[in-house]
Amino acid sequence: MFVIKLKDHMSRILCLIILAIAFSSCQKEDREKNTALEAIPIDAALILETTDLSKSLMKLSKNNLWNLLAKETSIGNFQNTLLSIDSILSPFVSKFSSINPVFLSIHSTGALSCNWMAMSSTKDQEQKLQILEMGLNSFGSIKSYPYSNAKVVEVFIEKKQFFYTIHKGVLMLSPAKVLVEDAIRQLKTKNNLNSDASFQKLYQSSNKKEDFNLYLECKNFDKISNIFLKKNSLLDNHASWVQWGIDLTNEGLLLSGLTISHDSLAQELLFFEGNKGQYLKTPGVLPENTAFFCSSSFENFK
Repeated sequence: MFVIKLKDHMSRILCLIILAIAFSSCQKEDREKNTALEAIPIDAALILETTDLSKSLMKLSKNNLWNLLAKETSIGNFQNTLLSIDSILSPFVSKFSSINPVFLSIHSTGALSCNWMAMSSTKDQEQKLQILEMGLNSFGSIKSYPYSNAKVVEVFIEKKQFFYTIHKGVLMLSPAKVLVEDAIRQLKTKNNLNSDASFQKLYQSSNKKEDFNLYLECKNFDKISNIFLKKNSLLDNHASWVQWGIDLTNEGLLLSGLTISHDSLAQELLFFEGNKGQYLKTPGVLPENTAFFCSSSFENFK
């Protein structure tokens, strides 16, 4: 009888140990931090992530809603530039694709101007990127500039000027030399997107199977919003980061995501100030398989 009790006791201890290890493993389970995120200058207003740049761009170019938007705004030029780069480089590397995510970030470069940068980690694809670099270097006019223990290369693609570097495990490419230099300096600092707790919450929860994941830093976006919108946005009053997973269809875009609001109850309550209680139509249009739906309202704001 004593032996049986001992076995039961030991079994319970063993189960507790296994549960503790399993719980600890779940707590530590995390997506590996991407080196390319450490190179993106923290003044980025928008960050677009894709695991297959060529495929996503082609789906985007066939999207009717996007084509209409591209005709009405200047973003069509940005898309056409990326498509032309992809087409030119395809003989040197398979469709400018990457086994690591490719990030496209938008940065302010003046009071009424902005520019973009593309970057990706070189981890486990060094040979492929060497072929890509050979392709870039095969263009006519090539110049190299030393910068902070790195080499920035100037190249002309389709009569357009671009700068790139492969530094500390990250490929960086941009039409603006200053952005490449900013990214090189960014790699030297500990204050980066991998250390940003708010951004990491969104990044770790995003669905990497979507065509694109869009991350919007509200404060930085407000500074350049007048370039894209008729007036400045006021997103920083409501949130610090917004993330959308973008699934492209022929006729439209399917968006799903999260918002990180400012850590303040007063800030949350401001959303409702001046608004009367409204009848919600949302439950009438939610899919039948909706797992969770929450609504909040306040009768007495004070």
